[in-house]
Amino acid sequence: MGEYGQTSFRHGNWRRRALIALGILGGLFLIFHRPLLLGLGHRIALHYAAKENLKLEFQVEGSVFTNFIIKNFHAVATGPSDVESIDVDLARIDYGLFTLLRHGISTAIKNADVHSARVVMNPER
Repeated sequence: MGEYGQTSFRHGNWRRRALIALGILGGLFLIFHRPLLLGLGHRIALHYAAKENLKLEFQVEGSVFTNFIIKNFHAVATGPSDVESIDVDLARIDYGLFTLLRHGISTAIKNADVHSARVVMNPER
């Protein structure tokens, strides 16, 4: 402690701050790492589809901040479901991440394109 109750600059204090800064940068890298986020989104979609008795197969590409592309989307019912099958060759959604966080999905989506989609619903349900 200094003369007026202030802590003095210690020799090891800069190392601690540097480690904290590296930890924060490492955390941000993990949070915004594109393949990890796309893989997590893929897993979440598979999880929720399994709850609805659907089997999904698709590929996800794109950027975390501006757009994502879903290619070769195929969904097939594995049990009682409202959907018999869904086939989409290409779906592209352009959005703004910061607009999404601030104002919600309705204002964040700028453009949505779907090419060659075929949806077959189960008329019994």
